Amino acid sequence: MGGTGKIELMSIIHVLFLIYGVYCLFNIVNMKREKKISYWMVAPQERQGLYDMDGFIRRVTPLMFFFSAASIAYGLISLCNTYMLQNSMLSIVVPVAFLVCIMFYISALKSAKREFIH
Repeated sequence: MGGTGKIELMSIIHVLFLIYGVYCLFNIVNMKREKKISYWMVAPQERQGLYDMDGFIRRVTPLMFFFSAASIAYGLISLCNTYMLQNSMLSIVVPVAFLVCIMFYISALKSAKREFIH
């Protein structure tokens, strides 16, 4: 199993991030259309303190789109690198860049919650 098992496990993770990115895109559409925020973004107990639903949705939509695009890009680039390019530099740079995107998203989402949830 050696190296192939690791590649297969990482491929599953990359596919999961790709799927999650697409799921986020659908969440953005549903959130804007139905004016409802998904439970993974704001916990039910936090929703009670949300005073401007439309403002919050406008504020987090670009953040969600950014994170969705980052997840899709991470999944696609990583899969392409694993099976076609096999560039060791990409194997380092892409996960680090994605980690930075995750940290930015979490920080910006916390800021939006502080702004709209009391």
